[in-house]
Amino acid sequence: MGPNSGHVQRRARLNTYVSVVWGGVASGKGELTRRLSAEGEHVIISTSDEIRKHQARMSPSERILVIAQMKAGKLYDDLKMIDLLDRRLEEVGEVSSIILDGFPRNSYQAAHFIEAMVDSGRYRLGSIMLLELKRETARKRFFGRMEKEDRLDNDEKVFDDRFDEFEKLLVPMMKYFTEIAKVKVDIVDAEKDEAGVEAQARTILSRRLSLPTLSAAR
Repeated sequence: MGPNSGHVQRRARLNTYVSVVWGGVASGKGELTRRLSAEGEHVIISTSDEIRKHQARMSPSERILVIAQMKAGKLYDDLKMIDLLDRRLEEVGEVSSIILDGFPRNSYQAAHFIEAMVDSGRYRLGSIMLLELKRETARKRFFGRMEKEDRLDNDEKVFDDRFDEFEKLLVPMMKYFTEIAKVKVDIVDAEKDEAGVEAQARTILSRRLSLPTLSAAR
């Protein structure tokens, strides 16, 4: 059974669809969710944003340790991540569509998503979208971005650790969703440009959420 943090009073949002966008390093999740939120029809909850807020409340030594672990591709503690997510969901309240960027990240979190959020009747299931990207494409995008931003973590090991960690966790997550939870994962071809990725995602969401298709060509 999926975890239940017990810290947040959860309310049923039966008119709210909740969807997931996952993808590995340089897959374009952040840009996609930014585009999807532009028209106001989807509320985006980014686990990276919630983690940064949490880190801001940490002591300097705690923050340094957590940042080092994340750069090495290590996941945030499951129960803490679930608690942070639950708090943010309660802040958002009832809206037509919520998209989670970066959650779930492993099969434990996937079980929480299905059992505690969907099967419990708390939310309606929208789409589970996976951005598929080849390693070499991801590598080119990663180092191109790091060069532009003059980032200190611009090295091969950082990229390989993050890419490999996601691939390792992807297999059990896919197995959980497709074989245990019996839900479909919608594949998005992330090899395409940003507009092409957005168009695919909007078509999927339109079908899953019964929303009108909005043109990505703006």
